[in-house]
Amino acid sequence: MASKCPDAMLLSAYIDGELSQKRWLQVALHLEQCSRCREELGGIQRVKTMVAGLPQIAAPSIRSYTSPPKRSTDKLLLWCLAAASMALLVIGLNFRQPQVREVSGEYLRIHRQYEQQIAQNSQRMGEVLEGGK
Repeated sequence: MASKCPDAMLLSAYIDGELSQKRWLQVALHLEQCSRCREELGGIQRVKTMVAGLPQIAAPSIRSYTSPPKRSTDKLLLWCLAAASMALLVIGLNFRQPQVREVSGEYLRIHRQYEQQIAQNSQRMGEVLEGGK
């Protein structure tokens, strides 16, 4: 882990393509070095895939209700939905396998080249300073 690990929201935005180029590059470079974050990214991707595969159910028409639903039923339904969501999340994260998302492109190549140049310049500067003594 070379830098601070991104949180789940940032990794989700990374998967969905919602980041600026600069922020995307920062996350991509971090993922290249941090296996823990790559695993978390894989887990988030699996949960998103599972949720996307759930059947879509049309919402009932508002006109079909003659009276408002009971409050206890609403709370029970919300608790059931929350519990089901958490169960899916836990199951998805427990069965995760490390997946390395292939990150390639011109940005990463240029960044690596830049880091190599800095290292070479630092080494040359050290040699010059040692030679001047």
